[in-house]
Amino acid sequence: MISTVFTSRKSKAIAIWCGVLLLVLCFHFYVSYQRVELPGIGRSLYGDNYRDPPPYNQAGDAKTIKRPTGPKQTTPPAGPKQLYTPPKNEEKKQRFPKALIVGTGKCGTRALIDYLNMHPYVTIAKREMHFFDRDENWSRGYNWYKSQMPRSYSNQMTIEKSPSYVEHPRTPSAVRRMSKDTYILWVVKDPVVRLMSVMALQDENSNLRHAYLEYSRDGKLQIRKEYYPLWRGEYVIHLRRWLRYFPLAQIHVLDGTDLVKDPVTQIQQVESFLQLPPLLGPRNFYFNASKGFYCMVPFSTTTPQCLGSSKGRKHPVINDTVKTMLYDFFRPYNEQFFKLLGKRFNWEPKERV
Repeated sequence: MISTVFTSRKSKAIAIWCGVLLLVLCFHFYVSYQRVELPGIGRSLYGDNYRDPPPYNQAGDAKTIKRPTGPKQTTPPAGPKQLYTPPKNEEKKQRFPKALIVGTGKCGTRALIDYLNMHPYVTIAKREMHFFDRDENWSRGYNWYKSQMPRSYSNQMTIEKSPSYVEHPRTPSAVRRMSKDTYILWVVKDPVVRLMSVMALQDENSNLRHAYLEYSRDGKLQIRKEYYPLWRGEYVIHLRRWLRYFPLAQIHVLDGTDLVKDPVTQIQQVESFLQLPPLLGPRNFYFNASKGFYCMVPFSTTTPQCLGSSKGRKHPVINDTVKTMLYDFFRPYNEQFFKLLGKRFNWEPKERV
Protein backbone atom coordinates (compact mmCIF):
# COMPACT_ATOMS: atom_id res chain seq x y z
CA MET A 1 0.00 0.00 0.00
CA ILE A 2 2.90 2.37 0.81
CA SER A 3 4.37 1.57 -2.61
CA THR A 4 1.08 2.49 -4.28
CA VAL A 5 0.91 5.86 -2.49
CA PHE A 6 4.49 6.62 -3.43
CA THR A 7 3.86 5.84 -7.08
CA SER A 8 0.76 8.07 -7.12
CA ARG A 9 2.67 11.03 -5.64
CA LYS A 10 5.47 10.57 -8.13
CA SER A 11 3.03 10.70 -11.07
CA LYS A 12 1.47 13.94 -9.79
CA ALA A 13 4.90 15.55 -9.43
CA ILE A 14 5.84 14.60 -12.99
CA ALA A 15 2.53 16.04 -14.24
CA ILE A 16 3.14 19.33 -12.38
CA TRP A 17 6.65 19.66 -13.74
CA CYS A 18 5.40 18.97 -17.30
CA GLY A 19 2.75 21.67 -16.89
CA VAL A 20 5.31 24.19 -15.64
CA LEU A 21 7.63 23.36 -18.54
CA LEU A 22 4.78 23.82 -21.01
CA LEU A 23 3.95 27.25 -19.57
CA VAL A 24 7.60 28.31 -19.85
CA LEU A 25 7.76 27.21 -23.46
CA CYS A 26 4.53 29.07 -24.30
CA PHE A 27 5.81 32.25 -22.64
CA HIS A 28 9.09 32.01 -24.54
CA PHE A 29 7.23 31.47 -27.80
CA TYR A 30 5.05 34.58 -27.17
CA VAL A 31 8.06 36.77 -26.35
CA SER A 32 9.80 35.60 -29.55
CA TYR A 33 6.87 36.77 -31.62
CA GLN A 34 7.22 40.24 -30.12
CA ARG A 35 10.84 40.46 -31.25
CA VAL A 36 11.01 38.58 -34.58
CA GLU A 37 8.60 39.37 -37.44
CA LEU A 38 6.69 36.50 -39.01
CA PRO A 39 4.33 37.26 -41.88
CA GLY A 40 0.81 37.91 -40.63
CA ILE A 41 1.48 37.86 -36.89
CA GLY A 42 1.44 41.69 -36.60
CA ARG A 43 -1.94 41.89 -38.31
CA SER A 44 -3.37 39.17 -36.10
CA LEU A 45 -2.16 40.98 -32.97
CA TYR A 46 -2.90 44.58 -33.90
CA GLY A 47 -5.74 44.48 -36.41
CA ASP A 48 -6.22 45.19 -40.13
CA ASN A 49 -4.61 48.64 -39.95
CA TYR A 50 -1.22 47.08 -39.34
CA ARG A 51 0.98 46.55 -42.41
CA ASP A 52 3.56 43.73 -42.24
CA PRO A 53 7.08 45.01 -43.07
CA PRO A 54 9.52 42.74 -44.93
CA PRO A 55 10.58 39.98 -42.49
CA TYR A 56 14.30 40.21 -43.24
CA ASN A 57 16.78 43.00 -43.81
CA GLN A 58 19.39 43.11 -46.59
CA ALA A 59 21.92 41.26 -44.44
CA GLY A 60 19.53 38.35 -44.07
CA ASP A 61 19.04 38.88 -40.32
CA ALA A 62 15.67 38.65 -38.68
CA LYS A 63 14.19 42.12 -38.54
CA THR A 64 12.81 43.39 -35.24
CA ILE A 65 9.71 45.54 -35.25
CA LYS A 66 8.14 47.90 -32.79
CA ARG A 67 4.61 47.40 -31.69
CA PRO A 68 2.46 50.24 -33.18
CA THR A 69 0.90 52.58 -30.69
CA GLY A 70 -2.31 53.02 -32.72
CA PRO A 71 -3.90 52.58 -36.12
CA LYS A 72 -1.64 53.80 -38.91
CA GLN A 73 -3.23 56.41 -41.21
CA THR A 74 -2.32 55.82 -44.84
CA THR A 75 -3.06 57.89 -47.96
CA PRO A 76 -4.68 55.81 -50.71
CA PRO A 77 -2.64 55.65 -53.92
CA ALA A 78 -3.68 58.12 -56.62
CA GLY A 79 -5.76 56.48 -59.34
CA PRO A 80 -5.61 57.31 -63.06
CA LYS A 81 -6.51 60.86 -64.01
CA GLN A 82 -10.25 61.16 -64.42
CA LEU A 83 -10.89 62.76 -67.79
CA TYR A 84 -14.58 63.46 -67.33
CA THR A 85 -16.76 64.19 -64.31
CA PRO A 86 -20.53 64.31 -64.85
CA PRO A 87 -22.61 66.79 -62.88
CA LYS A 88 -23.93 65.52 -59.56
CA ASN A 89 -27.55 64.41 -59.25
CA GLU A 90 -28.16 64.68 -62.98
CA GLU A 91 -29.41 62.16 -65.51
CA LYS A 92 -28.52 62.06 -69.18
CA LYS A 93 -31.10 63.33 -71.64
CA GLN A 94 -31.39 64.15 -75.32
CA ARG A 95 -30.40 67.70 -76.26
CA PHE A 96 -30.10 69.81 -79.38
CA PRO A 97 -26.57 69.92 -80.84
CA LYS A 98 -24.40 72.70 -79.50
CA ALA A 99 -22.18 72.45 -82.57
CA LEU A 100 -22.71 71.44 -86.19
CA ILE A 101 -20.20 70.28 -88.78
CA VAL A 102 -21.87 71.79 -91.82
CA GLY A 103 -19.51 70.81 -94.64
CA THR A 104 -18.02 70.53 -97.08
CA GLY A 105 -18.25 66.98 -98.42
CA LYS A 106 -14.92 65.35 -99.46
CA CYS A 107 -12.95 67.79 -97.32
CA GLY A 108 -12.49 65.77 -94.11
CA THR A 109 -15.75 66.08 -92.18
CA ARG A 110 -15.70 62.39 -91.21
CA ALA A 111 -12.19 62.67 -89.81
CA LEU A 112 -13.13 65.78 -87.81
CA ILE A 113 -16.16 64.25 -86.09
CA ASP A 114 -14.30 61.00 -85.39
CA TYR A 115 -11.43 62.95 -83.84
CA LEU A 116 -13.84 64.98 -81.70
CA ASN A 117 -15.58 61.79 -80.63
CA MET A 118 -12.43 60.90 -78.66
CA HIS A 119 -13.07 63.87 -76.38
CA PRO A 120 -14.92 62.80 -73.19
CA TYR A 121 -16.89 66.05 -73.12
CA VAL A 122 -18.30 65.39 -76.61
CA THR A 123 -21.16 63.18 -77.75
CA ILE A 124 -21.91 62.77 -81.44
CA ALA A 125 -24.95 61.85 -83.48
CA LYS A 126 -24.27 58.38 -84.83
CA ARG A 127 -25.30 59.25 -88.38
CA GLU A 128 -25.76 62.23 -90.67
CA MET A 129 -29.25 63.50 -89.87
CA HIS A 130 -29.73 65.84 -92.87
CA PHE A 131 -32.49 67.54 -90.91
CA PHE A 132 -32.08 71.07 -92.22
CA ASP A 133 -31.40 70.23 -95.87
CA ARG A 134 -33.87 67.42 -96.68
CA ASP A 135 -37.57 68.21 -96.84
CA GLU A 136 -38.68 64.79 -95.62
CA ASN A 137 -36.72 65.27 -92.40
CA TRP A 138 -37.36 69.00 -92.04
CA SER A 139 -41.12 68.37 -92.11
CA ARG A 140 -40.81 66.21 -88.98
CA GLY A 141 -39.94 69.23 -86.83
CA TYR A 142 -37.34 70.20 -84.24
CA ASN A 143 -38.60 67.77 -81.59
CA TRP A 144 -38.01 64.87 -83.96
CA TYR A 145 -34.50 66.15 -84.61
CA LYS A 146 -33.74 66.31 -80.90
CA SER A 147 -35.11 62.79 -80.43
CA GLN A 148 -32.40 61.52 -82.79
CA MET A 149 -29.59 62.89 -80.63
CA PRO A 150 -27.62 60.79 -78.11
CA ARG A 151 -28.24 61.23 -74.40
CA SER A 152 -25.73 63.50 -72.71
CA TYR A 153 -25.03 65.50 -69.55
CA SER A 154 -25.38 69.26 -69.42
CA ASN A 155 -21.59 69.77 -69.37
CA GLN A 156 -21.12 67.74 -72.55
CA MET A 157 -21.39 69.00 -76.12
CA THR A 158 -23.55 67.18 -78.65
CA ILE A 159 -22.27 67.50 -82.24
CA GLU A 160 -23.98 66.50 -85.47
CA LYS A 161 -22.45 66.34 -88.96
CA SER A 162 -24.20 66.66 -92.29
CA PRO A 163 -21.76 67.92 -94.95
CA SER A 164 -24.36 69.48 -97.26
CA TYR A 165 -25.79 71.83 -94.62
CA VAL A 166 -23.38 74.55 -95.66
CA GLU A 167 -24.82 74.92 -99.18
CA HIS A 168 -28.54 74.61 -98.44
CA PRO A 169 -30.27 78.02 -98.42
CA ARG A 170 -32.57 77.11 -95.52
CA THR A 171 -29.92 75.85 -93.10
CA PRO A 172 -28.42 79.05 -91.61
CA SER A 173 -31.76 80.59 -90.61
CA ALA A 174 -33.14 77.24 -89.42
CA VAL A 175 -30.06 76.61 -87.27
CA ARG A 176 -30.35 80.06 -85.71
CA ARG A 177 -34.01 79.37 -84.94
CA MET A 178 -32.88 76.22 -83.08
CA SER A 179 -30.20 78.16 -81.15
CA LYS A 180 -28.42 81.40 -81.94
CA ASP A 181 -25.48 80.14 -79.84
CA THR A 182 -24.74 77.13 -82.08
CA TYR A 183 -21.06 76.70 -83.00
CA ILE A 184 -20.47 76.22 -86.73
CA LEU A 185 -17.57 74.01 -87.86
CA TRP A 186 -16.73 74.07 -91.55
CA VAL A 187 -14.02 71.98 -93.21
CA VAL A 188 -12.88 73.23 -96.62
CA LYS A 189 -10.12 72.21 -99.00
CA ASP A 190 -8.42 73.51 -102.12
CA PRO A 191 -11.46 73.39 -104.43
CA VAL A 192 -9.45 71.79 -107.24
CA VAL A 193 -8.19 69.05 -104.90
CA ARG A 194 -11.73 68.61 -103.58
CA LEU A 195 -13.09 68.26 -107.12
CA MET A 196 -10.57 65.51 -107.83
CA SER A 197 -11.75 63.73 -104.67
CA VAL A 198 -15.26 63.76 -106.09
CA MET A 199 -14.02 62.52 -109.46
CA ALA A 200 -12.15 59.68 -107.74
CA LEU A 201 -15.54 58.24 -106.77
CA GLN A 202 -16.32 57.64 -110.45
CA ASP A 203 -15.17 54.64 -112.41
CA GLU A 204 -11.72 55.13 -113.91
CA ASN A 205 -13.00 54.80 -117.48
CA SER A 206 -16.23 56.75 -116.96
CA ASN A 207 -16.88 60.00 -118.78
CA LEU A 208 -18.20 61.35 -115.46
CA ARG A 209 -14.60 61.81 -114.40
CA HIS A 210 -14.54 64.78 -116.80
CA ALA A 211 -18.08 66.05 -116.22
CA TYR A 212 -16.73 69.44 -115.13
CA LEU A 213 -15.52 70.10 -118.68
CA GLU A 214 -17.44 70.92 -121.85
CA TYR A 215 -16.86 72.26 -125.32
CA SER A 216 -18.07 75.71 -126.28
CA ARG A 217 -19.95 76.40 -129.50
CA ASP A 218 -16.74 77.22 -131.27
CA GLY A 219 -15.22 73.93 -130.15
CA LYS A 220 -12.99 75.19 -127.32
CA LEU A 221 -12.60 73.23 -124.10
CA GLN A 222 -13.97 75.15 -121.10
CA ILE A 223 -15.17 74.74 -117.51
CA ARG A 224 -18.79 73.69 -117.13
CA LYS A 225 -19.74 76.42 -114.70
CA GLU A 226 -23.17 75.05 -113.71
CA TYR A 227 -21.69 71.70 -112.60
CA TYR A 228 -22.85 71.11 -109.00
CA PRO A 229 -19.51 69.88 -107.52
CA LEU A 230 -17.88 73.06 -108.85
CA TRP A 231 -20.54 75.24 -107.22
CA ARG A 232 -19.93 73.51 -103.87
CA GLY A 233 -16.32 74.67 -104.06
CA GLU A 234 -17.29 78.33 -104.50
CA TYR A 235 -17.05 78.77 -100.74
CA VAL A 236 -17.48 82.53 -100.58
CA ILE A 237 -21.07 82.24 -101.83
CA HIS A 238 -21.96 79.96 -98.91
CA LEU A 239 -20.04 81.96 -96.32
CA ARG A 240 -21.91 85.14 -97.20
CA ARG A 241 -25.20 83.37 -96.57
CA TRP A 242 -24.10 82.12 -93.14
CA LEU A 243 -22.80 85.53 -92.11
CA ARG A 244 -26.32 86.92 -92.39
CA TYR A 245 -27.30 84.81 -89.37
CA PHE A 246 -24.09 84.11 -87.43
CA PRO A 247 -21.04 86.27 -86.63
CA LEU A 248 -17.72 85.15 -88.04
CA ALA A 249 -16.47 84.56 -84.47
CA GLN A 250 -19.02 81.74 -84.24
CA ILE A 251 -17.84 80.03 -87.44
CA HIS A 252 -14.58 78.05 -87.40
CA VAL A 253 -13.19 77.23 -90.85
CA LEU A 254 -10.31 74.77 -91.16
CA ASP A 255 -8.44 73.34 -94.12
CA GLY A 256 -8.96 69.59 -94.51
CA THR A 257 -5.44 69.17 -95.88
CA ASP A 258 -4.01 70.65 -92.68
CA LEU A 259 -6.27 68.31 -90.68
CA VAL A 260 -4.70 65.34 -92.47
CA LYS A 261 -1.11 66.55 -92.14
CA ASP A 262 -1.24 68.00 -88.61
CA PRO A 263 -4.31 66.71 -86.76
CA VAL A 264 -2.96 67.63 -83.32
CA THR A 265 -2.71 71.37 -84.04
CA GLN A 266 -6.02 71.46 -85.87
CA ILE A 267 -8.01 69.55 -83.26
CA GLN A 268 -6.56 71.66 -80.45
CA GLN A 269 -7.69 74.79 -82.27
CA VAL A 270 -11.17 73.27 -82.53
CA GLU A 271 -11.12 72.47 -78.79
CA SER A 272 -10.32 76.10 -78.08
CA PHE A 273 -13.04 77.35 -80.44
CA LEU A 274 -15.66 75.08 -78.82
CA GLN A 275 -14.40 76.01 -75.33
CA LEU A 276 -13.76 72.37 -74.49
CA PRO A 277 -11.20 71.27 -71.87
CA PRO A 278 -7.85 70.86 -73.69
CA LEU A 279 -7.49 67.08 -73.53
CA LEU A 280 -6.64 65.85 -77.03
CA GLY A 281 -2.98 65.80 -78.01
CA PRO A 282 -0.15 63.76 -79.57
CA ARG A 283 -1.09 60.75 -77.44
CA ASN A 284 -4.34 60.47 -79.44
CA PHE A 285 -2.77 60.21 -82.92
CA TYR A 286 -0.54 57.67 -84.61
CA PHE A 287 0.93 58.07 -88.09
CA ASN A 288 0.33 54.97 -90.18
CA ALA A 289 3.12 54.91 -92.73
CA SER A 290 1.45 52.29 -94.93
CA LYS A 291 -1.77 54.32 -95.19
CA GLY A 292 0.00 57.67 -95.33
CA PHE A 293 -2.16 59.43 -92.76
CA TYR A 294 -2.80 59.62 -89.02
CA CYS A 295 -4.99 57.18 -87.13
CA MET A 296 -6.81 57.81 -83.86
CA VAL A 297 -5.80 56.46 -80.46
CA PRO A 298 -8.75 56.97 -78.07
CA PHE A 299 -8.11 57.33 -74.34
CA SER A 300 -9.68 53.91 -73.73
CA THR A 301 -7.03 52.02 -75.70
CA THR A 302 -3.47 52.09 -77.01
CA THR A 303 -4.47 50.46 -80.30
CA PRO A 304 -4.70 52.87 -83.26
CA GLN A 305 -8.04 53.09 -85.04
CA CYS A 306 -7.91 54.18 -88.68
CA LEU A 307 -10.55 55.61 -90.97
CA GLY A 308 -12.21 53.23 -93.42
CA SER A 309 -10.66 51.94 -96.62
CA SER A 310 -12.86 54.33 -98.62
CA LYS A 311 -10.73 57.23 -97.34
CA GLY A 312 -7.57 58.29 -99.11
CA ARG A 313 -8.50 57.20 -102.64
CA LYS A 314 -6.00 57.94 -105.38
CA HIS A 315 -7.01 61.04 -107.35
CA PRO A 316 -7.26 60.98 -111.14
CA VAL A 317 -4.38 62.63 -112.97
CA ILE A 318 -5.18 65.81 -114.93
CA ASN A 319 -2.95 67.50 -117.46
CA ASP A 320 -1.44 70.93 -116.95
CA THR A 321 -3.90 72.64 -119.29
CA VAL A 322 -6.97 71.43 -117.40
CA LYS A 323 -5.29 72.11 -114.08
CA THR A 324 -4.58 75.71 -115.09
CA MET A 325 -8.17 76.14 -116.26
CA LEU A 326 -9.54 74.92 -112.92
CA TYR A 327 -7.25 77.11 -110.79
CA ASP A 328 -8.03 80.14 -112.95
CA PHE A 329 -11.74 79.44 -112.52
CA PHE A 330 -11.61 79.15 -108.71
CA ARG A 331 -9.05 81.89 -108.00
CA PRO A 332 -11.49 84.85 -107.88
CA TYR A 333 -13.81 82.94 -105.55
CA ASN A 334 -10.86 81.94 -103.34
CA GLU A 335 -9.57 85.50 -103.05
CA GLN A 336 -12.99 86.79 -102.00
CA PHE A 337 -13.28 83.93 -99.54
CA PHE A 338 -9.90 84.69 -97.95
CA LYS A 339 -10.75 88.37 -97.64
CA LEU A 340 -14.09 87.68 -95.98
CA LEU A 341 -12.59 85.01 -93.72
CA GLY A 342 -9.60 87.08 -92.69
CA LYS A 343 -7.02 84.37 -93.39
CA ARG A 344 -5.50 82.55 -96.36
CA PHE A 345 -4.96 78.92 -97.30
CA ASN A 346 -2.28 77.61 -99.66
CA TRP A 347 -4.50 76.90 -102.65
CA GLU A 348 -2.16 77.58 -105.52
CA PRO A 349 -1.42 75.04 -108.28
CA LYS A 350 0.31 71.90 -107.07
CA GLU A 351 2.31 69.24 -108.89
CA ARG A 352 -0.28 66.66 -107.90
CA VAL A 353 -3.87 67.40 -106.92
